[in-house]
Amino acid sequence: MEIKKGRLIRWFDSKGFGFIKPEQGNNDIFIHISALKGMGRKPVVGDIIHYQISVENIPLANHNLAKQ
Repeated sequence: MEIKKGRLIRWFDSKGFGFIKPEQGNNDIFIHISALKGMGRKPVVGDIIHYQISVENIPLANHNLAKQ
């Protein structure tokens, strides 16, 4: 897999996820805190992130959904 680079443009600390703006491409990339287990601190908007894209096909029926 190709390692890509982008900048963290949004981070929701209370939810543990955010979005990366890739150097190349137009679509923002979702990132979960579990993918950042090697960082020594919490992510901050503006951080440069090196990443690989992973797609998981998990059927919606396997998720626990709740209305709020």
